[in-house]
Amino acid sequence: MLKSVLKFGLVGGLATLVHITVGILWIRFGLNPLVANFLAYITALIVSFWGHHSFTFNNHNLPLGKTAPRFLTTSALGFLLNELILASFVGLNLMSPSSALALATLLVAGFTYLLSRRWVFNGPSH
Repeated sequence: MLKSVLKFGLVGGLATLVHITVGILWIRFGLNPLVANFLAYITALIVSFWGHHSFTFNNHNLPLGKTAPRFLTTSALGFLLNELILASFVGLNLMSPSSALALATLLVAGFTYLLSRRWVFNGPSH
């Protein structure tokens, strides 16, 4: 399990870095933080699925047709949670939009790991 946590951290870290970077760039270009977060999410989603399917949980022995819908569901739930946290922090003026985006994205990472390990890529070899 430690190995998969480390792999998840590596891929998730890369996807999170992509998410935060793209989101902050869009915010700095004047886009609404919630719209910027959505565009960043879509970009990071591609990085995340490819990395987790082919590297983190590469021993799952499940077809793409089974993991992709599960991953999209998990990712969508994570995104909704991320948006809710971001909207709350921005709406309550607790921190800057860029800091709120970064924090919301990091907070959701544990949730997505658990769902990915227990459901999305839970194949015969787990």
